[in-house]
Amino acid sequence: MNWQRTASRWLTGLVLLRLAPTAAASTESTAHDDEVATCLESHAKSQTEWDEDLLGARQLLRQCTKDVCPQPVRRDCLTWLEQVEISIPTVMVYAVLGADASFPDELWIDGDPVPVTEVGRPIELNPGKHRFRARKIVGGEAVEAETEVLILSSARQQPVRVELRTASSSSESQTQGADPQRTGATRSGGQGADRRNLRIAGYTMLGLTAALGAVALGTGITGIQAHSDAMTTCAPYCDDDLARSVQTRLLVADITTAVAAATLVTSVVLLVVGRKKRKGSRDLALRF
Repeated sequence: MNWQRTASRWLTGLVLLRLAPTAAASTESTAHDDEVATCLESHAKSQTEWDEDLLGARQLLRQCTKDVCPQPVRRDCLTWLEQVEISIPTVMVYAVLGADASFPDELWIDGDPVPVTEVGRPIELNPGKHRFRARKIVGGEAVEAETEVLILSSARQQPVRVELRTASSSSESQTQGADPQRTGATRSGGQGADRRNLRIAGYTMLGLTAALGAVALGTGITGIQAHSDAMTTCAPYCDDDLARSVQTRLLVADITTAVAAATLVTSVVLLVVGRKKRKGSRDLALRF
C-alpha cells in the first residue's frame, strides 16, 4: 500500500500545480473557494486514512466527489471510493446458547452500544480485531458474554458467534468436564464452527478476487485502447486531460490487479488452513 500512497501523492501534486494558476486568478466567492479547499484536503487526507480507517477514508472520499470539486480530484476520489467500498467488511452477530443461535437483544462492539434497529443486520466495521458483547433475556434472566474476533477485509456478513451461558448450562458443563469424551466432542464442535468460518471467508475472498479481476481487465483494456488511439490521433501533442485520463486508467488497472492478487492469496490460505484443521479434527475424533 506504500507504493500506492506514493503514486497518489504524486498525482495530488500534479493536480495542485494544475489548479494553482486558476485559483490565483479566480474571482468566485469565498464560500466556493472554501469548498474547493475542502475537496483538496479530503483528497489528500483520504490517502493516509486508507490503511488505518476505511470508514473514515470513505467519509473523506465522499466529500471530494461533489460536483464543485476539480475534475481531476473528483475522478480520483470516485475511483478510490469504489475500492474502499469493496474493502469495508460487514459482520452478522449471533448470540449462541446451546444449539440455538439467534440475534441478541442488546449488542456492544468495542464498548460502544449498537442501536437496536441495527441489531440483526449486516454491520460495517474496519478490518482487524474487535470485541463483541451480546446480551439476551432467557427465561427472565439477562445472560451476556463477550468475545474477540478478527474481522477480515472485504468480508461480507462474516458470522460472529457470542457463546452465552446460563447458570444451569454452566453447572451442566462443569458436570460434563469430568468426561473426556464429552469434552472432546465440545471442543470438536467449536473447531467445526471455526473451520466453517474460515471456509466461508475463503469463498467470499474468491468471489471478490473474481470481481476485482474483471474490473482490472476492463480498466486495463480501455486504458490500452485509449493509449493506442492517442498515439494514432494526436501524439505527441495530446491534450493534458486526455493524457491524465489514460494514465489514471492504467494506474487503476495496476492497483486493482495487485489487490486481486492479494485477495487470491488470502482466499487460498484460508481454504487450505480450514481444510487442514478439518483433517486434524477427524484424526482426533478417531483416537477417542
